[in-house]
Amino acid sequence: MEFIISMATRLIVLKDVIFLMDSWHMIRILISAILERGFYVFGQARQDIALYNPAVQTGKRRRPAKFGKKYIPEKVEELEETVEQLMLYEKSQTMHYRSVRCLARFLKGRMVRVVWGQFEDGAGGMRTSRLLLSTNPGMSGREVLLAYGKR
Repeated sequence: MEFIISMATRLIVLKDVIFLMDSWHMIRILISAILERGFYVFGQARQDIALYNPAVQTGKRRRPAKFGKKYIPEKVEELEETVEQLMLYEKSQTMHYRSVRCLARFLKGRMVRVVWGQFEDGAGGMRTSRLLLSTNPGMSGREVLLAYGKR
């Protein structure tokens, strides 16, 4: 793994490089190694990763909380849903998605951009929900989807 990252680092001379990963490779040890070299990572993540709001500081005399409330399916459903026609996988598709900046526990509380999205199928139904994660929280949900759709 370290060899692959070091070789990619030598070949890349651009500053804005983003590594695309599959859900099986979205693990802290690999992502941390890439982030240390100044690159971003995005890709499909497992649905069961722990995502949290930033903690609200209480002002009490104790160790401050690192994480706020967890994003559970009911909380995700409360987020505003965006429906857009996007060019994904070289064709126009209707996408329903929700996006938020939050803290990823598996990345030791790093702020990330997360997008929960579903494609509309031809019959008007919805396909399986996907979870996309970007270590660049400055990306919008739409940008994450478009970048992922170019793979």
